[in-house]
Amino acid sequence: MRTCLWLLPAEPYSGLLHEMIGQLAEAWQAPSFEPHVTLYATASGENDDAEAILRSIDLDPLTLYPVRIGHSERFTQTLTLEFLEDAALQRLVEALRPVFQHASDYQLRPHLSLLYQQLAPDARERLAKGLEKLPWEPIRFDALRVVTVPDRIETVADVPGWTTVAERRLGSKP
Repeated sequence: MRTCLWLLPAEPYSGLLHEMIGQLAEAWQAPSFEPHVTLYATASGENDDAEAILRSIDLDPLTLYPVRIGHSERFTQTLTLEFLEDAALQRLVEALRPVFQHASDYQLRPHLSLLYQQLAPDARERLAKGLEKLPWEPIRFDALRVVTVPDRIETVADVPGWTTVAERRLGSKP
């Protein structure tokens, strides 16, 4: 197992994105999951102290700006909502590296996955083009969650192994 730090969208975005993820999951026989942006993930086979991680973060709610719908053959990035690079978010991630006992070479590329599934390139392309037409607005994020996940997430069967370890609202003291 490894530890991940997620940034969670505020309402109404959380509910809307969760509904969209659920609809895509049902249509493509894929897992449903909580909408999130992964800020950091430890190296394979390692866990960290979730409470220490959350105590180290002093951050107010923030807004990320969608720029495009992306897709890839990587299972956990089949279909993604990609955001503008955010300097404050990058500084936070860099400041967090020393807090994690088990550092990794995780590189932040701000995105929120919408679908986890192995799809042919043409199917991914059609889905991405269809979602590009939606009126995407800036999304406010107001919570952090520390989650343990399997070392590899490559199939639908790997997703139920996720466990929430700790969570906190941004702008609140841990």
